[in-house]
Amino acid sequence: MQRSAVVLGASGYGGGELLRLLARHGEVGVAAVSGETRAGEPLGEVHPHLASAEMPLVTAEEAREVPADVCFSCLPTGELAKHLDHLGAPLVVDLADDFRADPTWAYGLTEFNRAEVAGSRRIANPGCYPTAALLAVLPFAGTGFMTEPVVV
Repeated sequence: MQRSAVVLGASGYGGGELLRLLARHGEVGVAAVSGETRAGEPLGEVHPHLASAEMPLVTAEEAREVPADVCFSCLPTGELAKHLDHLGAPLVVDLADDFRADPTWAYGLTEFNRAEVAGSRRIANPGCYPTAALLAVLPFAGTGFMTEPVVV
């Protein structure tokens, strides 16, 4: 079954990479994309690697109203909160750092938090630096091998 996604902040680097991955996914279709300063432009013009994408970028206010299964937010830090109450998608994945320390959001490091992520409707995606550090350190954390604080 095909799922639908809305991507807020699709005109930036993170949004472009997410859209590249979604284009190859096969089970997720993109219902709307936003890019504040590029609203009205075709997605393929903003991201040449998506040249076949004719979908126009719209504002976040327009995109958030589109019904979808999931909303990916690639918005700048601090921007997602003002859209949360208006999203047309029941599942939200924040790719910025707004909710990484919020206990009401599942921390999206699936290698160590798979069950919580699978059952959550709000997922805070970890950044590249914390992911690399945690993947290296967490396997040792419960073994008693580490007796001193770890500095990464």
